[in-house]
Amino acid sequence: MSDVSPVPTSPASPAGELRREGQPPSDAAAEALRESEARFRGAFDNVTIGMAITNPDGRWARVNAALCRLLGYSEEELVGRSFASLTHPDDVAPNMSLLRRVHAGELDRYQMEKRFIHKRGHSVWIALDATVVRDAEGKPLYLVAQHQDVTERKFAEIARNAQVVPDAGVRTNAPGMVYQFAYRAGGGRAFITVSQGANSLFGVDPVDVLRDPQTIFDLIHPDDREGFYSSGVAARDAFVPWNWEGRVILASGEEKVINGASRPAREPDGSIVSDGLLMDVTERRAAAVRLEESEQRYRSLFEQHPDAVFSLDLGGRFTSVNPAAEEISGFTAAELLGRPFAPLLVDEHVSSAARHFEQACQGEARKYEVAILHRTGRRVELDVTNVPIVVRGEVIGVYGIAKDQTMRRLLEAQLRQAQKMEAVGQLAGGVAHDFNNILAAITGYAELLHADLPPDDVRRSDAEEILKGARRAAGLTRQLLAFSRKQVLQPVTLDINDVVADAAAMLGPLLGASLKLIIEPAGTPAPVLADRSQFEQVLMNLAVNARDAMPEGGTLTIAVGVPERPAGEPAVVTLSVTDTGSGMPPEVEAHAFEPFFTTKPVGEGSGLGLAMVHGIVEQSGGTIAIRTGLGTGTTFDITMPMAKSAPCAGAPDSGGPKVEAQGTVLVVEDEDGVRAIARRILERAGYVVHVARNGADALRVLGEAGPAVDVVVSDMAMPEMGGAELARIIGMRFPTIRVVLMSGYAEDEMIMQGQSASGASFVAKPFSTRALLDAVAAAPLASTAVTD
Repeated sequence: MSDVSPVPTSPASPAGELRREGQPPSDAAAEALRESEARFRGAFDNVTIGMAITNPDGRWARVNAALCRLLGYSEEELVGRSFASLTHPDDVAPNMSLLRRVHAGELDRYQMEKRFIHKRGHSVWIALDATVVRDAEGKPLYLVAQHQDVTERKFAEIARNAQVVPDAGVRTNAPGMVYQFAYRAGGGRAFITVSQGANSLFGVDPVDVLRDPQTIFDLIHPDDREGFYSSGVAARDAFVPWNWEGRVILASGEEKVINGASRPAREPDGSIVSDGLLMDVTERRAAAVRLEESEQRYRSLFEQHPDAVFSLDLGGRFTSVNPAAEEISGFTAAELLGRPFAPLLVDEHVSSAARHFEQACQGEARKYEVAILHRTGRRVELDVTNVPIVVRGEVIGVYGIAKDQTMRRLLEAQLRQAQKMEAVGQLAGGVAHDFNNILAAITGYAELLHADLPPDDVRRSDAEEILKGARRAAGLTRQLLAFSRKQVLQPVTLDINDVVADAAAMLGPLLGASLKLIIEPAGTPAPVLADRSQFEQVLMNLAVNARDAMPEGGTLTIAVGVPERPAGEPAVVTLSVTDTGSGMPPEVEAHAFEPFFTTKPVGEGSGLGLAMVHGIVEQSGGTIAIRTGLGTGTTFDITMPMAKSAPCAGAPDSGGPKVEAQGTVLVVEDEDGVRAIARRILERAGYVVHVARNGADALRVLGEAGPAVDVVVSDMAMPEMGGAELARIIGMRFPTIRVVLMSGYAEDEMIMQGQSASGASFVAKPFSTRALLDAVAAAPLASTAVTD
């Protein structure tokens, strides 16, 4: 059997029945059970023969005082120890063979005579009578074992057999030194028979031993002599068999461990003659020490291993669990031992785990992933390794190690989600870029058409509808860019208290009369660096989401906070938007910020609102998280770094300078439609316009007409040479030329790089006629960014 199962905290009742959790007995039955267990404990503890309750894996779960005295160990030293570790090596195999037959259901009781190794090292002969207690399925729960000391009888049998065998044969063939030692009635002591084993065992001639007992006695280790003499005298005086184990130091300096045993007989003249045997047990003792050390090392590893370590019997019931297994499952060892592992598993993993367990029972090591439910109901993800426990070629159980991978798998899921969001963001940004180029042409031509038509022309309304559609499409691309964090922001320092207060008036009509709006500003200023219009869009989208979650009415609370932070940590501002709606189930919460994900019917939602919120917050340097659950409402928690500068007085002025058009403009754009409409707008305004398809073409034009060009309007993203690089070169070669950069897909870093390299201004696609003309009129000189 295995030597690894921990000991139950208490033995089972005499009837072997383990009460199931959740089924308490009646008061009368409980009292009867307590009385029965008390009687059992009294009989068990006070009986004069050695008694033990033994687990099916061979570990003592409980021992009585008589067994402790018999083996020389305390109860604490025996409980939890495998009986095999104290069994004489020659008797282990027969004992384990009987125990395997118990597990196979062939035996309900067995008897045998065997030897235990006393703590002092000598052998103790035991008549063993073991009775098996089984559960309702016939599996062994424990064994009740009686241990009767028959050492004296066994020595008597050995002595009788020795009288039958010729003396010369006994002396020659015995494994050690066979002797007779006499205590004379008139006093004195002497060896009267000594075999040739004295020579091989001690390196002394038997004749010398017969002449003087001290020839051997002087070889006894000084630290063990007192025990040798006192045990011999005590055995003589009590007329009982003698057993001793100790060390001797030979003349060569070699140290041996010797086991001595003898049985006394009284002669007619009153003398006591002991027939005995001295044997070399050095290797056996060393093996016992190694076994004990091995058990201690294993026990230390088992108890202190950071992963759950356990063992199962062939029925799938726990026979041992370490403290880490208790922590991972939430159940104590007492609650797990003897119970099957399957009820711990989540339903979808029961069949696969059972299959892996059966394969391990057939001798195949298995590694697999499962999830269990912690006692609190929390799901715990595990990597499990099962290996068979093989004893003498037979599988008797399964070892297991389970590593808690809950956090790792959560992080992996978050990484996959982030990668998916990043991929969708790249796609969304690319679509927005191409779409903005198309919209730039549509918007520009529609504005020109609208401006050319008289007010009474029916086609003027057609042009207005085209412009409305273009603006709606531009709003959709802004949402895509916000999600992908590639829209152009104009951050200023804002006090979130003021932004929320100003937005309250706008949110009231949006929410309707059935919803109550509560504003909770922070008690102190809450400055952040953000784009005011974008942040207002965040508030509006979260409010709309809350409104849709409360169709029957409810309360929307917007709270601003400036939490205290530990010393050394950066200050933050928090914004919480909480509704009292139905909340989100986990499968909805997991996808809430994904673009195009919506729970609304087809045609009632684009699925971009929360995605845009997520993008704006992260692009502004903040984070956003959800707290929700079915029936508990939803809270969106936004955390932003606190700005160091003071808040601006109000919203930035969106208007641009109104300057009459004059001068020459070079438009650099690789999209034909955008290049053409920009040229039309600027020429109609009165500018002289040159065009180029890319950066290299632009430098050629400037080389030919450089002094005549006042402003360069360049797209940011072009093949071979982008707008930022072109602006840098213009700043060095043509310091009097002003630069305007434009893009429908702008990375913050790209804009900053282009503006810092050239001092350029920026206009976002799709641009209106007014926006383009204002940007050109207000463009700074390229030379302002050039330094030595």
